[in-house]
Amino acid sequence: MLAPDDRWCDWLLRARHGGDDEYAAALRPMLDDIRDRLLDHAALRPGLDVIDVGCGDGLAGFGALEREPTSVVTFVDISPALLEHTRAIAHRRGFAERCRFLVASAESLAAIPDASADVVLVRAVLAYVDRKAVAMEEFRRVLRPGGRVSIVDPIFQDQALHLAGIAAQLRAGECAAATRYFELLHRCRSAHFPDSVDALSANPATNYNERDLLRLIGCAGFVDVHLRLHIDSIRAPRMSWPAFLGSAPFAGVPTVGEILHSRFAPEERLEFERFLRPDVEAGTALERNVNAYLFADAP
Repeated sequence: MLAPDDRWCDWLLRARHGGDDEYAAALRPMLDDIRDRLLDHAALRPGLDVIDVGCGDGLAGFGALEREPTSVVTFVDISPALLEHTRAIAHRRGFAERCRFLVASAESLAAIPDASADVVLVRAVLAYVDRKAVAMEEFRRVLRPGGRVSIVDPIFQDQALHLAGIAAQLRAGECAAATRYFELLHRCRSAHFPDSVDALSANPATNYNERDLLRLIGCAGFVDVHLRLHIDSIRAPRMSWPAFLGSAPFAGVPTVGEILHSRFAPEERLEFERFLRPDVEAGTALERNVNAYLFADAP
């Protein structure tokens, strides 16, 4: 039974794809590509102790077990419900004997001894972490000398800056012919991203970029540091309108449908739907995904 108030579990298993299995399947190749890049940078070898921090549904950790059948993976997540979900997957796939499970945050891996792991995997976690420097220090602490951390994290700062720019133009009356479209879009997206420079700077999802990650990992004492920025500007997969209304871009924010009901009058909901529904359902909406891949060694 999934905990109904667990935002991590709810987003990963429902709101990420709006409860639409067809859309979830369309997302899978992109997620697999991210996982494969993360694991390529991890330089896996037989018999390693691997920690999957913020494991979610185990995408990275199970990928490591598939690549190196003699390895052991400790799945770490802040959500007990997600860990139980991942444990059930491990049993179904025959991995249970090589899996450990730990409820913990990236900033506090105290249950894991110093210098006890060979690889730390981190996928889409730091955007939710307030004390990123502390998390980096924890990754360094649990690694043996010569161990490796491999991180992939979405970079949302540009999206927030773009939204802040729209907000400034709306306030100044500079959006001209497209004013109504931008006004409704801003009202929806500002429930997901901060729309001012001050708010952006206070939000852990948007107050950093890839260069900040590079600085933080160096300050934590890692060596041979590498950063690769991967940007995709693509058409989003087709999605039914009900699934779109039930979706959210990341954990902890309201779905589009919840925003429409709380921030829009009935006639405005119809306007918003008229603007966006054709592109959403036809798969012609454009999206820009920015991911930073960061990998380094413990000295």
